[in-house]
Amino acid sequence: MSFVNTPWQPSSAYAVGQQVLNPKLHIETVKTAGTSGSTPPIWSQSAGVQVTDGSVVWIDGGALRAFTLAGWQASQTYTAANSRIQDPNGNVEFASTLGVSDVSPPTWPTAPGATVTDGTVVWTNVGPVANLAIASKGGSSGIIEDNVVPAGTLAGASQIYFTTLGDQTCGTSGTGGCAVQAAQPNFQ
Repeated sequence: MSFVNTPWQPSSAYAVGQQVLNPKLHIETVKTAGTSGSTPPIWSQSAGVQVTDGSVVWIDGGALRAFTLAGWQASQTYTAANSRIQDPNGNVEFASTLGVSDVSPPTWPTAPGATVTDGTVVWTNVGPVANLAIASKGGSSGIIEDNVVPAGTLAGASQIYFTTLGDQTCGTSGTGGCAVQAAQPNFQ
């Protein structure tokens, strides 16, 4: 799981691709590395908008969502309702210019803020997909939380465990009720 919940920090160094969750519950991705300002920037409420913060440039990845984004489709009319997709690189692409996609997919940019033209649609890479949910057909059993780890333990050492109550494809092999283990850096 990669739930983005890191808050913005003042006067901090940020690298390209790093993400924070702004107070408006939008995921912000670093487009240009640098050092943040001493006071919070005025965050956007619209996907694809760029905000300068000290020497950092952030790009708004849109509102936090608890479901999977659709993939690209050929000859698809992209409107405001379906203006975000997941590209094959695992990034969110925002249709900064709405329109109709081409018959074959474009070469997707990998850098946040980079754009690509696809038919009459212009896509802007707004950073990695935040996976907020794990598929759990039929619901989940009780959840066991293991977050008691000693100081100095590697990020991601804390875990949660559960089983699915319905049959589904499990990880890399098999089907049925699946045992699930999930880790997240800084899980508390």
